[in-house]
Amino acid sequence: MSTFWRRARLCFMLLLFGGGCNPLWIPFLFQNEDPTIKADLYQLYDKEKKGQKEVKVAILTDTGLQTQTEFLHADKEITSLFALNLQKQCQANKEKVTVINPSKVDEYKNSHPDWKEEHLDLEKVGKDLKADFVIYIEASEMSLYQPNTANQFYQGRAVLRVSLIKVCNPDDFTVQPRDLTFTYPPEAQGGNLLADADTTEQAFRLKFFNAMAKHLTGFFTSRPTRDTYLKD
Repeated sequence: MSTFWRRARLCFMLLLFGGGCNPLWIPFLFQNEDPTIKADLYQLYDKEKKGQKEVKVAILTDTGLQTQTEFLHADKEITSLFALNLQKQCQANKEKVTVINPSKVDEYKNSHPDWKEEHLDLEKVGKDLKADFVIYIEASEMSLYQPNTANQFYQGRAVLRVSLIKVCNPDDFTVQPRDLTFTYPPEAQGGNLLADADTTEQAFRLKFFNAMAKHLTGFFTSRPTRDTYLKD
């Protein structure tokens, strides 16, 4: 069943059972596609550009010197979830974007142990991985619990710096790094989650990282408006 007819049926059911169908909803219900929000930082693939070729993207994540055991290998998890979400959303948007397999990026990092030194050359990393873009995520000050709650409430938090390097034009500084503090759950969803037997630390960590990945995806491709208010 098409989106159009699903929405028509929804409006009919609301009328039938007395719920009413607010006239203000009609433009939303009968448009062909869900409304979307444009990429927040940079649109990786421009469908309007004539002859636009497929673009390849490499994602690198650096979590610094995290000493907490709960964030062991967090860089790999964030990269994998981000890559998965970005690839999925680009496919949904019919954009010719290929996210380089995170395992290939890991192999590169392992064979270049100095990749994150101060002299890091992300342009070279991109060329070595045959990427058109490198997305570099720096995550610091990560935590899983709301402060001053004796670890009774979960609240994921990370300070992020998101950078994009155009491999073919590394001197293009029009896309400046974006700094933000990401928290999950957001205030709109209560701001925390009770730490009980129903939600283990590992399960919450996965929810936190996945929510972060979805948020980061919105920096580089358009996403449905509903994603800004629906729970993960």
